[in-house]
Amino acid sequence: MVGYNKVYATTDGGILSFDLFNEQFSFIGFNEGLYPLDLKSISESSTGHLIVGSSINGTIQKINLIDKSIDKVDHLDWVKSINKISCVDD
Repeated sequence: MVGYNKVYATTDGGILSFDLFNEQFSFIGFNEGLYPLDLKSISESSTGHLIVGSSINGTIQKINLIDKSIDKVDHLDWVKSINKISCVDD
């Protein structure tokens, strides 16, 4: 996914990003509060958050790219995996 001059990719260990302007890689993972780490989908909201879906009980996580805070919804026991996620404006 490309957004705000960065390319984002989900991995089995977190989120890898590449800054197109600075040509530098960065990583968001367990040490930054991301859990679970088996990520399958990613999208960016119009408010500048990354929204990621996991293969573990359908967990959804929202990452604030400014302050790096992470909110999650992890009580979707009836969902096995979130393989595709999209953000739309109202």
